[in-house]
Amino acid sequence: MEIRSTTYANIFETSSTLEAVPTIISNRQIPICAQWNETGITVAGHSNDSFSLNGPLGLFIDSTTDNTLYVADFSNNRILKYNTLSNVVTTIYNETGSFPTTVYVDSEQNIYIDASGTFTNSYGFITDERKQLLYVSDDSGHRILKWNLNTTIPYVATLIAGVTNQSGSDELHLNFPRGLDIARDEQESYLYVADFGNNRIQRYFIGNSSGDNIATAGTTIAGNGTSGNSLNQLNGPRNLYITENNEIFIADTLNHRIMKWFLNSTSGSSGVCVLGCASVPGNGTTELNQPSDIKFDSDGNLYVCDTGNNRIQKFNILIDDSCA
Repeated sequence: MEIRSTTYANIFETSSTLEAVPTIISNRQIPICAQWNETGITVAGHSNDSFSLNGPLGLFIDSTTDNTLYVADFSNNRILKYNTLSNVVTTIYNETGSFPTTVYVDSEQNIYIDASGTFTNSYGFITDERKQLLYVSDDSGHRILKWNLNTTIPYVATLIAGVTNQSGSDELHLNFPRGLDIARDEQESYLYVADFGNNRIQRYFIGNSSGDNIATAGTTIAGNGTSGNSLNQLNGPRNLYITENNEIFIADTLNHRIMKWFLNSTSGSSGVCVLGCASVPGNGTTELNQPSDIKFDSDGNLYVCDTGNNRIQKFNILIDDSCA
């Protein structure tokens, strides 16, 4: 297998020339009325062998390859790949001092890895494959940056949101932004940001069919800006996931729970608790400890990067005949 790598501000892209190119990257068609079994199954990190996890911070599920699971094993300085059919685990990246925080796979099987160095930490990035753009959250820089993937070296970034090296809580600022996701229709695209330090989710208009847009002010769609565990509050949200039904699932990290809002929600509106609703840390099968990332497989099962427990938990979807 031939592997090549290129660098976007110390984010590495690797691709295999031997793998087929799928047309879609993941299944986001989660029924609005879906619920999940509150008892989780540990699918990674349950062993004491060389593939045990140490502070995992990010995960990705590629539903085009039989729900292959990728894990950013932060304190072990590596990215692990789990074949969910054969249960074979392989290390696809391992570099001392890299401390990867997230991993992302595009539809051409390019794997994006935060390798630290340029950023103190980037806890989120996502590609807009239609426009060949890469969006990156620069955590310590309190900003979101954009790269054009078609540009030749050197790669020049564009500031998309936030104020460089300035944290704040107004509509122009971010405070340690973490996870990212994109929602779009045929006309418009929006970027959603987990604004960790401000305990909120921000939305930015980033373009339409006629061109791209450099966002200025963000709109709060989840959380009220203060930390707490009420249904209208978040406490250090680290990541998010948007479905085709315009729902946004949030890893409410310091509340040790998973929450859900609709994309048309506004600041102060209440969300719905999905998992970990006691908002206390624990290591039981129904408990979480600082969940940092969430993804869904092609069947709608929910996977949680349970950082404080050094494991990946799978929660099976529960759907009756009326929920389709």
